[in-house]
Amino acid sequence: MRVLVTASFKAPFGGLQANVRAQLRAIRQAESTPVLACDAGRFAEAVRSEGFEVIDGDLLSAEVHRRCVGAGPFDLIHAHPFAARQLGLAVATELGLPMLVTLHGKYTDSLSEYHSAINYVVVVSRAIRDRLLATIDIAPEKVLVIPNGTDTDLFFPAATAAGDRDEEESKHRSVFLASRFDHDKAFIVDLIVETWNLQATKRAFDIRWVVAGDGADISRLHDAAATLEGAAETPLVEFLGWQSEAALADAYRSADLVVAPGRSVIDCMATATPVIAVGSQGYVGPMLGETAMKGAYENFGGGGSKHEQYLPGSMFADVDTLAFDDDARAEASALGLALVDAYFRQDDVDRQ
Repeated sequence: MRVLVTASFKAPFGGLQANVRAQLRAIRQAESTPVLACDAGRFAEAVRSEGFEVIDGDLLSAEVHRRCVGAGPFDLIHAHPFAARQLGLAVATELGLPMLVTLHGKYTDSLSEYHSAINYVVVVSRAIRDRLLATIDIAPEKVLVIPNGTDTDLFFPAATAAGDRDEEESKHRSVFLASRFDHDKAFIVDLIVETWNLQATKRAFDIRWVVAGDGADISRLHDAAATLEGAAETPLVEFLGWQSEAALADAYRSADLVVAPGRSVIDCMATATPVIAVGSQGYVGPMLGETAMKGAYENFGGGGSKHEQYLPGSMFADVDTLAFDDDARAEASALGLALVDAYFRQDDVDRQ
């Protein structure tokens, strides 16, 4: 089977790219052949370096459309949102091919206008499926839930438990923050800025941060970090920029606590590090008890109403508590591993 996968992005890297890369690998592992049409850039080159065929450029251009048609024959079109869906639908219509679309969050990509022209809609959480069925007149059997997964060969717990902290280390905790910081992630940036401001006000200088990722709003975090460090009169925030999956896995294992959205929460849980979930649409909180199940239901921050459902100061309170509560951290570690084993192992997701 030959599959044309179309994908467009708002940033060089992120959860959507990770989903697409996992999809390409799964298709190849099933002894089929994927061809990716995507924006030109770092992700296209990274995928090409893995040996995948890539058609890159302006996805709405006649040239890319022509190259996609010419790269056939194909048996299936699998499109992701935005310009990629428009390209995929145009190619599928011209060639008379079956097509499916993956939706990754609350954004429906004008699905009501074309769902009758495609075969299936794949969503990454049950909350997205429930919302679609409640708002769009689409046959339930056409909407499939295939969650994000994590590569447990890469994201796994540390081989041995961390040794006893010395007296100085015992006074501090390390929190790792991983996300994009573009305008569509403004809610995440808002909460981090609030948390750092409260940390400065409350003089909670025993919490240190390491930040991975980048985006158009990263300057807001630099400004908030400068305010925090000015109050503390010592460095408390380190910015790393974009990191590879392997580097992220090592960072998760080294941290006392992680704050992250979406599939990054799943990767973190696989390393047995406690994690607080916050997404572009809402704050979930520590992955403990019923909150963890709520997170899994809505793709760890992909649902919600942003500030309308957020109690101010909640993130700071949760970070300050979970970072130092060893019993709660042990509970979060065990539950995270159990959730990954039950629902989010990439091998199991690939079979779906």
